[in-house]
Amino acid sequence: MNEMARKSESGFQVLARLGARPDISRLDTILFPDGLSQRQVIELFGGEGTGKTEMLMYLIVRCILPKTWNGLHIGGLGIGVVFLDTDYHFSILRLATILETHLTKAVQQNNAMKCENNTLKNDTIKFNTNQENENLHDANGDKITGITNQTGLTEEQIETFVKSCFQRLHVIRCNTSTQLVVTVHSLESLLGNHPDIGVLMLDSVSAFYWIDRNSGGDNVATQENNQRHLVRALDKLINEYNLVLFATKQMIFVKRQKQDQDNDSTPGGYHTPKGGSTNYDEIDHCEFMCKQWQTLVSDRWIFSRHEMKQVQKINSRSYIFRVLQTSRVKPKGHVTFGIDDSGIVDMQIVT
Repeated sequence: MNEMARKSESGFQVLARLGARPDISRLDTILFPDGLSQRQVIELFGGEGTGKTEMLMYLIVRCILPKTWNGLHIGGLGIGVVFLDTDYHFSILRLATILETHLTKAVQQNNAMKCENNTLKNDTIKFNTNQENENLHDANGDKITGITNQTGLTEEQIETFVKSCFQRLHVIRCNTSTQLVVTVHSLESLLGNHPDIGVLMLDSVSAFYWIDRNSGGDNVATQENNQRHLVRALDKLINEYNLVLFATKQMIFVKRQKQDQDNDSTPGGYHTPKGGSTNYDEIDHCEFMCKQWQTLVSDRWIFSRHEMKQVQKINSRSYIFRVLQTSRVKPKGHVTFGIDDSGIVDMQIVT
């Protein structure tokens, strides 16, 4: 069956599969100071509300933003992204807001640079300041309306920009583990027709853990059946199409503290975390996925959320988020960031 499907590939699809994918190495210098390589698999692990999906949103924006737009330096990579949504945490409206924020900052920086170079009054400015907008007219002499207060862009220009970014994003939602496996197998056609796609995201890989465990009965192999099929399909796509995979994983189990393990009858001292503000920094990562997934993952980011002291609060934010980056060999370091209406902010390396 696979051989027949391979023979039916068009020449364009073969080139897309065997040819070079977009350069992903400069995705983010803070998260990837040594660069990001193709075929890497990065797992984002953490409890509820620790910023995993928000980090995926940040990475999506970095990918789908263009390098330049209408003469403006935007700073994106212009790379296509496939987003597999199983947790239904993804919000297209929030993504649009973040994209608009990036465009606003780019326009403001552009105007500021022109002011510094004393060229704002002498050059023909495509994006005008607020005072200039009051007397702005089109070629027919009619006054232009619908211009925003912050950037001088019209609503139509902003909408066009956001839509052009959305063309690089492919969102697919799955309701069951079986549907997820079938969807991943079907992605070959999409990847073959879109050689600009360089990143695959899955939020989350553990969404159907309890359902599969319940339906599998007492047989562990049956419980993990769909997990193994999923990993094999992902591994095939990653290697044949030179993709990077980002996948979130929920904190389903945590280790009890040492004093609690003596009275705990659960093997390994594991228990299911309850709601509330757990200090996840004191809890080791607990693996519950199949061995095939453990082998596939090259890097793991462990997310935690910490309440900020009153004197530390910035722009009324109450929490700071921290990511411990680890590989199969050793920890790589900590990264902290905040979250507001514009997405992830104030990202920095903690030494």
